[in-house]
Amino acid sequence: MLAKMRIEIDQSLQNKKKNVSAQRYEETVAQRMDDKLVDLFAIPSFEDWIGELSN
Repeated sequence: MLAKMRIEIDQSLQNKKKNVSAQRYEETVAQRMDDKLVDLFAIPSFEDWIGELSN
């Protein structure tokens, strides 16, 4: 699942790859993967999580 997600993200960012450093590109891919996983597993933001704990 993660490998497929990485391939999809990499393909969607191909046009940006030549404009940034390799390190920045990898950081962007990692951030996109994190964002997709948060959406996929409905992980609450830190603020939402803290709010739930204080209730």
